[in-house]
Amino acid sequence: MTMTDNERRQFFRIEVDTPIRFRLIEENTSKPLTDWMNGITADVGLGGVKVIASMSNAKAEMLVDKYVSIELSFKLPGVAKAISATAAMAYYMRGATKAKTTMVSFGASFITIDNNAKDALGEFISQRIDSPA
Repeated sequence: MTMTDNERRQFFRIEVDTPIRFRLIEENTSKPLTDWMNGITADVGLGGVKVIASMSNAKAEMLVDKYVSIELSFKLPGVAKAISATAAMAYYMRGATKAKTTMVSFGASFITIDNNAKDALGEFISQRIDSPA
């Protein structure tokens, strides 16, 4: 029997389209491997976020390196404080390639997230569940 996405996920996800900044970091030292890049969130949950972004082919290849983590920051609608976290790659999908860039989407599973940010994220999700936008 194959599990559905909802059965595999530990936390409920809310669709939200908001700008996100991220960069790739070396897993053990947290040394930045790239400059900050921009993308859009597709959904968020207490366990992570789905990101859609255009990036160079070389950086897209780095996403799947097992020693690379992701540092990210995004602001949710109606939430005063930005959500900042480090994350591990949960899944990766590569889309259309144009010249030297590639559209990618990836799931980032939070490794570290500030308790205040996690509380704000939880409140945002609860509000959206109670009254969908």
